[in-house]
Amino acid sequence: MKMVDARLEVKMSQKQAAVEAVRRIGLNQIREIDRNWFEDKKHEKMFFKRLAVLQELI
Repeated sequence: MKMVDARLEVKMSQKQAAVEAVRRIGLNQIREIDRNWFEDKKHEKMFFKRLAVLQELI
């Protein structure tokens, strides 16, 4: 993934790009996430693990 910053192209992972975006614009979570939306516990666990990483930034 590439992120362009002031005419400087930087290659970074998808995770790094997400972290950088949250640092720049914040994370506007309006409501709690209903765990019943997930059909698979594996996906639910993965989602909340990734969300926790981003929430640490704000």
